[in-house]
Amino acid sequence: MMPSVFEKSSEFACSADELFALYADPEFQRSKAIALGATAAACVIEQATKEYVVIRLETTRPSFGGRREEFATMRMELDRVTRGSSWIQTVRGHERRARVEGTSTVSELSGNRARLTVEGSIDIRIPLFGRIIEGKILGAIEGIADREAAFIRAQLAARL
Repeated sequence: MMPSVFEKSSEFACSADELFALYADPEFQRSKAIALGATAAACVIEQATKEYVVIRLETTRPSFGGRREEFATMRMELDRVTRGSSWIQTVRGHERRARVEGTSTVSELSGNRARLTVEGSIDIRIPLFGRIIEGKILGAIEGIADREAAFIRAQLAARL
């Protein structure tokens, strides 16, 4: 089966550099995870140079079934030159059967505005149930997209 794919874009009243700086901030990523439903989150810079930064975000959150907690790790490689990033998220205990990965890009728009575009794929390799689980994850992504954009706007307003 082919993985399920998604794409989300939001525009913000700031420069692309300001949006990227926020997106590359580990404290922002930790706070965003909590605001979007994680019960615990920790984010650290694994590696950084003038050109890129690698961030690891670890979260505890309710599972999609809601019966227990799951522990997820997202690893992001952010390119400071292109303002793009690639990322991969895995859930502990399901690393070989489930994977969510993609790219995020910050683009400069006219009038001191910026766009964040997130594209990704969800690949759940569980016979009979994989597509159902992918559908639930896609629904969750849809459900938090507006909340995520609102959180980013609030964080930008507090910083600018």
